[in-house]
Amino acid sequence: MIDVDKRIECVLDVLQHRANKLSIELEVEHTFDDELNNKSSVIVRNSSNDKFGIIAVNVENFLDEPICFFMFNHKLYKYCKMEGFELPDMLSGFKNKVFEKTDIKPFFEFILDDK
Repeated sequence: MIDVDKRIECVLDVLQHRANKLSIELEVEHTFDDELNNKSSVIVRNSSNDKFGIIAVNVENFLDEPICFFMFNHKLYKYCKMEGFELPDMLSGFKNKVFEKTDIKPFFEFILDDK
């Protein structure tokens, strides 16, 4: 397991446990490379369906929430990249449809394809 904030670690433990029950392999990596931010968020990817999302703490736009979950819209991202958009433009121009903020239950269902 990678070194992350304890809140993220707890969520990852539950997510990994559910993934193991469903025989799903998850990949988890730091969102940022720098030491200042690398414990505050992770990218979680389901290897079998290529769905991924972000789990983060101390999110600037959501400081009142202890932990945030974001689902990644792969199709919209690919479209934006093909059209030449950079990530900041994608996030502002598509009103957070590239990374959609959600709650823990829909996040787990999305990552695990388990509804």
